[in-house]
Amino acid sequence: MTYEELYNKAIENGCAPKLAELLASRSPPRCMTDAVAFEGIGTLAKQFEGDEGQLKRVIQEAKKKGFTPGVNDFYCATIANCVGDPEAFIPPTGGRNHMRRLAEKRGIPLEGAVTVKKPLYSEPTPDVPLQENYVREKMAAMVAADPKAARASKRELRKEIIRKHGGD
Repeated sequence: MTYEELYNKAIENGCAPKLAELLASRSPPRCMTDAVAFEGIGTLAKQFEGDEGQLKRVIQEAKKKGFTPGVNDFYCATIANCVGDPEAFIPPTGGRNHMRRLAEKRGIPLEGAVTVKKPLYSEPTPDVPLQENYVREKMAAMVAADPKAARASKRELRKEIIRKHGGD
């Protein structure tokens, strides 16, 4: 019997559409485990097969950072901050959880075996200076909104903008 015939027969017999679809396909859904998610990736050597020089470079960089990757680890360049990033080596067990935690920590959206939504906002980082053009725009807006601000010193206005909007 074809898929359509099996599906229609299941519906006629009172099955819910989703169950009829499952029965007609004759294959249950696969549960997502670490083994399923990383199936076919293999060892680091297999991952870099044909580009052993790059594998050697990635491992050397990781070792410089105090980390020796396991043979069965998976290197995920997508979430690496730099070449050989120790946190980008995903262990074969607990790997999906490792990827999820790291992506959430770094604010990296992922979709696939691990899904992490893009953060709605991120905390401002105080060590990143405000762009000069942004500061000038805010000064102009302050003067336009309050003519008394035009009499204040530019240094004071600048301090106020930086205090209010962050940056150095």
